[in-house]
Amino acid sequence: MVEDKRANAAANIFKELFKKTTGTELEILNQVRDFSGQPGINLILTDDKKDHFHIEGADEKLLIKGSYPEDLEQGIYYFFEHIVPADSTKHNQGVGKKLEEIFLPKKLLIKGEEVQDFHYREPYFPINSSKDFQQKYNTNSLENAWGLWGHNIGKFISLREDMYALVDGKRNPEQLDFSSSSLETALTFQINKSMTEDPNRRRFMIMPNDNALVCNCDACLKAGNTKTNSSPAVLKLINKLALVFPEAIFFTSDYLSSSTPIAQKMPINTGVMISTMDFPKGIVLKGSKYEAGIKDRFKKWSEITNHIYIWDYAINFDNYMDAHPTLLIQQQNLRFYKELGVTGVFMQGNEDGYSAFENLKASIYAQLMENLDLDIPLAINKYLQHFSAEHGKFVADYYLQINERALQNKNPLDIYGGVRQALKKYLKQDELQKFYKDISLAGKDIDPSFRDELFKLKISVLFQLLELARTNGLADNGYGIYDFNLQQGRINEDLKSQFSVLKKLIELIDLEVYNESNAKFANYFKNWEELIFNKPYNNLLYGQGLTIKSKLDEEYDDPKLLTDGAIGFEDYYNNWMICTQDNLSIQFPINNKISGKRTLEITFLIDRRHRLDLPQGIQVQYDGKSPVIKHEFSATLEKLKRVTYKFPLNIATEDKILSITILKQPLAGFACDEIILN
Repeated sequence: MVEDKRANAAANIFKELFKKTTGTELEILNQVRDFSGQPGINLILTDDKKDHFHIEGADEKLLIKGSYPEDLEQGIYYFFEHIVPADSTKHNQGVGKKLEEIFLPKKLLIKGEEVQDFHYREPYFPINSSKDFQQKYNTNSLENAWGLWGHNIGKFISLREDMYALVDGKRNPEQLDFSSSSLETALTFQINKSMTEDPNRRRFMIMPNDNALVCNCDACLKAGNTKTNSSPAVLKLINKLALVFPEAIFFTSDYLSSSTPIAQKMPINTGVMISTMDFPKGIVLKGSKYEAGIKDRFKKWSEITNHIYIWDYAINFDNYMDAHPTLLIQQQNLRFYKELGVTGVFMQGNEDGYSAFENLKASIYAQLMENLDLDIPLAINKYLQHFSAEHGKFVADYYLQINERALQNKNPLDIYGGVRQALKKYLKQDELQKFYKDISLAGKDIDPSFRDELFKLKISVLFQLLELARTNGLADNGYGIYDFNLQQGRINEDLKSQFSVLKKLIELIDLEVYNESNAKFANYFKNWEELIFNKPYNNLLYGQGLTIKSKLDEEYDDPKLLTDGAIGFEDYYNNWMICTQDNLSIQFPINNKISGKRTLEITFLIDRRHRLDLPQGIQVQYDGKSPVIKHEFSATLEKLKRVTYKFPLNIATEDKILSITILKQPLAGFACDEIILN
């Protein structure tokens, strides 16, 4: 029975799941009737605004209560996932049979706040858009829960000039004026429209655009804005909207200019989304040197709001094929966040495409956000049973092994980065090679519905093997060896075979990109063919000692990067020496091997998204004398491109030191690949 028509959608969900479970079609009643002595189900919307469900049962009566329709839906999903199987499946007559009866405990009282560690739970992976997944794991989704998300006010309403921020005395369309009456009116109209169309999409993110600009108009300054702090005006607007729409909940963000809370309690239907982007990644935070600072950040917000959500991250966004095994680490961090008052978690994975172990991660995160005491090894083994008992076990064994190693290793594991960081944290090339051989044997006894998932797993492993070989260069476990007699590299034929298998699998599964920046597999294969397979590495400086005379960036302090045969593609994070702090000054000893008429070849990466540009110039000297080459690089409008320059040299036998200095631009770093001399 449903007394409030706002609960009709929840009633239909109960009806659907009840029929799926028992085969019986229920009638939905929207008026009060006397059902004394008969089984009955009541769905009730309460006025307490506590954002949780309660399930009560006695004497063949089932009562599900919730503050909002979505709370009723969560209660219904919880009932069918946790209560019905536990108390009724033993009465089932066999697999696939419908239940004849659903037996309730004599005294049933389930409180959502006691059985769910976080109220809002979203593992943001492609599979979470599936209705079946949402029902099975009782998860939330952007599409169903948010009327306005992220930096999207400009898409939510039509902007006018008087809504733009006043910056340095001029209206700037890159940012908003949160004191603008026109902005408030437009938002009020659109929020009302959105809530009318779908009351469940009752969360609205009111946050500045993705930059640090702040409006300094008279009204914003009066509210308390400064040149770097927009929180006063943003929160003042949020508080107004919260009073107009008591059924909605309005969030600000702890991000850039809006990261400073105001010193007054906010309405009950407001909250904050705190991004963990600038928190250390891949380590347990509690007990670390970062604990006190993070606690302080949450404490400030907890003093003014009870709704604290976090925006956390589950994958390597530069390389979706990286396993990024942080489940055991995140279990401890999520416990820490709950202690700090967090009530909701948005765990970001890949929006589309494929990332390694994505469905497994989505499943475990969904369960973990509901129950922080989840037995992760048991849950992983249970999920992977669909591969078959044998193959599921070795997939689970490998994945648990790297998760455990990552937990024990104190090195960070960033959500943006290359293979070298994974090697320092959890990755072992010989283990990955064995794992690939093991999963290559699987297939015949795999459930056909999961075969694509197995193929995608093979793709991720093969991609990582190729990346390991590429980053190792011409050396042990690299893509080949350097033949000093021929003065060039020789390619590993087994690697070519793995490359061919990967290409075929990509065509079969029809995957297009392998990272957040939409780097395409097609271009990746082209780079392998053009820069490695069809262009033998030839360098008189290979294996020669060199000395760096300048300050190197912390993560790029290995001089071997410049002469190891490890070729950089159009990805900044593998095989490039990145210089953002200083010029790059290199010295090579001159011997008979490299003297004579030569060509110096240097390649740079232009990647404007990551503030990497061409250097300002280059100078080449012998023994500290006047430069024999002094070249200034011309500006380019390219956004992403490898650029190679060649310079003629005439190195005399009496010269002792070859010095190369690459001059960085004042406002941008540069990425340098191999320094080649032929």
